[in-house]
Amino acid sequence: MAAKTMWDYLSVVDADNNVILNVSPNKIITEEGSKNASIRTADDGTETRVSLSDTPIFYVTLIFSNRNASDIGTVMDFYYDSSKGNGNAESFTWIHPTDTHRYTVRFDGKFRRQLINVSGVVYTVPAVRLRILGAGDREIDAENSSSSTEITAPGFDVVWMLDAPDVSSNSEITAPSFDVVWMLDAPDNSSSSEITAPSLDGVRAIDSAGNSSSSEITAPTIGVV
Repeated sequence: MAAKTMWDYLSVVDADNNVILNVSPNKIITEEGSKNASIRTADDGTETRVSLSDTPIFYVTLIFSNRNASDIGTVMDFYYDSSKGNGNAESFTWIHPTDTHRYTVRFDGKFRRQLINVSGVVYTVPAVRLRILGAGDREIDAENSSSSTEITAPGFDVVWMLDAPDVSSNSEITAPSFDVVWMLDAPDNSSSSEITAPSLDGVRAIDSAGNSSSSEITAPTIGVV
């Protein structure tokens, strides 16, 4: 069986606030899951079981240890800012550091930080518990697209990956009004392929490993690469 992630069992849920918690934890302590069911046990030990939902319930617990004030300040701001997490009340986007999927989450519990080094201003947040509410829009994928294929996403604010491996010649991928693209990825494009991103404000990476001759990746007005 292929490797599985929480993403595989969730439907897409829009976040209340269009912000991304992008401070990577030192590690994920726990991915905890369950499914809502009612189970009653009779005096003779027999059970009556009723499934109340097909949607799994997931929680993730993170730890941020020995981090600078800036990193911990970002996490703290996400918790208290009313336009972000607003305590436990508002949902936002979190990117899983190992499976790379985007999840719509909210905080679950209190925020607690510890000052570890007074002179160096080093903090630890011993546990941040997130309730996973659903999957977020992580990628636009055009694997093995044929020639003259076009992928457009004209109004996205944030896209984790614009991915087109093995796109054949004369294909075009356009992203005319993205604010942020984490990765614009086109390995192994054949000759005369073109990837254009004419008005991106920010691109984390443009990857064209393995492109053959005459391939072209253009991003003429990117502010940050």
